[in-house]
Amino acid sequence: MYDRGTLHPVVLAVAQELCLWASLANMRQVYFSEYGLDLNDPEQLRNREPGFQASINRGREAYYRAEVKSRELYLRVRLSHNSAGMRIEILNNAIHSEPLEKRLREYLAQAMQYDSIMRYYEDHPEDQDGRGVGLALSVLMLKEEDLRPELMRLGKSGDETVSRLEIPFDTTYASIRDRIERGEELRPFSGSGLVPAELPPGVAIQDHLSVECPICRNQVDERVFFPEVSPDMLNFERVRVDRGDWSGDQGACASCLAIYE
Repeated sequence: MYDRGTLHPVVLAVAQELCLWASLANMRQVYFSEYGLDLNDPEQLRNREPGFQASINRGREAYYRAEVKSRELYLRVRLSHNSAGMRIEILNNAIHSEPLEKRLREYLAQAMQYDSIMRYYEDHPEDQDGRGVGLALSVLMLKEEDLRPELMRLGKSGDETVSRLEIPFDTTYASIRDRIERGEELRPFSGSGLVPAELPPGVAIQDHLSVECPICRNQVDERVFFPEVSPDMLNFERVRVDRGDWSGDQGACASCLAIYE
């Protein structure tokens, strides 16, 4: 539609990888429930993850599909686009526990530093089958195409887990973060909705997402939330007086940026 066909292979590959992570989250919840395990227990998560990974095979495909459906777990993909760029969001409602969030955050922080896929294997020598290499490879592919991998986000938002990928088509595209940094006022409920007109009655999809700011603990619109902040954006020492365990890669809302300047 926008004559950006050269981006198709990379964007498709990354979107599929984000969908895979959401699908794995749904199946992981089924597996842990099946064995009476707790996804919020770091030790159980660490010890049983190999067993879960081993359970993903063709023989169990129909079982997982049926169980995911019966437990009303879903995976939705939402696309927003115009001539300047596009945003892809993958939403699912599986449990996204704190141990999973921490592991994913650490994984992405590492992946953002990679300049080759071999760096991944240096950090993860135990992954002989390459089951976890996909996101690291996605970051490298985005870098190769100058598509700003820092615009890829994964994490919890309310009762859902949301993966978001922003793809600029040209220099006129402004990401959510860019718009806030330049002081633009964002109105969460302005503009046309993102719910397709052809959806049947009763099917509702949020046209905005809320996230919890790790500093003030308030639920804020994602468009006024920075997923990562640097010391030149707010005073780290002042924040840690109130939130001793906070770090810049946990992010902060626009209000906290103003309070802790």
